[in-house]
Amino acid sequence: MSYKPSSLSSIISGINTEIFLPHIQRSFVWDQEQMHRLFDSLMRNFPIQTFLFWHTKEEIKARRFMDALEWDIDLHKLYDISKSQAGVEKKFVLDGQQRLQTLFCLFNGGIMGEGSRLLEAYVDLTSGDVEDENGLSYRLEFLKAPRSLPWYRLRDLLGRDNQKNAEDIADRINSELDGILNGEVEISRKEREKLVRRNISQLVSLVREERHFWIQTLDGLNNDFPYQKILDIFVRVNSGGTKLDAADLLFAAMKEAWTSFEENLEEIIEQLNTSGLSFDKSFALNCLLVVNNKGAELTTLKFHGKEEDEVIKTLEYNWERAEQTFWN
Repeated sequence: MSYKPSSLSSIISGINTEIFLPHIQRSFVWDQEQMHRLFDSLMRNFPIQTFLFWHTKEEIKARRFMDALEWDIDLHKLYDISKSQAGVEKKFVLDGQQRLQTLFCLFNGGIMGEGSRLLEAYVDLTSGDVEDENGLSYRLEFLKAPRSLPWYRLRDLLGRDNQKNAEDIADRINSELDGILNGEVEISRKEREKLVRRNISQLVSLVREERHFWIQTLDGLNNDFPYQKILDIFVRVNSGGTKLDAADLLFAAMKEAWTSFEENLEEIIEQLNTSGLSFDKSFALNCLLVVNNKGAELTTLKFHGKEEDEVIKTLEYNWERAEQTFWN
């Protein structure tokens, strides 16, 4: 097990090349306000907690991060078959999906807008000194067209400004703003220049320095971290306010392998509860496993490797008969 700092540029370069999401991870659920809060926290040097990775060669379905964020994307499109195979090294994110996907979109991608237009992240470099009504100090927007200064495109930190130091970037921007804001009074100009220098310095530090982001890696190559133990860890670190269990993990695995499963199961549960009962997905999954001769116990081993494929294929093949039983 290792615990090390990393730069954001290093993390981003590893995403979708060596860093992936395991298929048991649920889809991205943060809204733009939560994404904004993460960025605001980083700009103010607030802690954002450690990322937890698992380094392994096991045969686990690997899901790529989204280059352009889509909340309703078909997750099947994101599977990387070559990285999922046994014997292939990869690092799976056990804790930190929402934060990493947000950072990837802010600094290296964007949000998919209407008409398949990419909305890129821009920050107002003159913000940061006053909190708004939501407690946020930094103005951040996702825009479909370039915005003029003082708005700065975050992707430029890994693009055109990648080889420039913070002082040179800030000097260039302040010089351009001097021409744009030519009616600015002396005191306001000095305050603006100070804000721009501070904000560019922080952005460059976030991207390049190994002190803002910490990664704890469970080494499954040289130590005893088999899939079963990892699942137990995953359940605990992702419990939060709503406890995860084997049913949650099995449900997540099944709905990614079988696109209509979630909708089908929800209809069944709704029908079962019309008489005032309170059945949940665990009960329905237990019933499905029993009638398909897969045992009643919802264990995590039932969605690992070949066993998982067999369980899902059997349930899908016999779904119509099982559905009729529930309805009757």
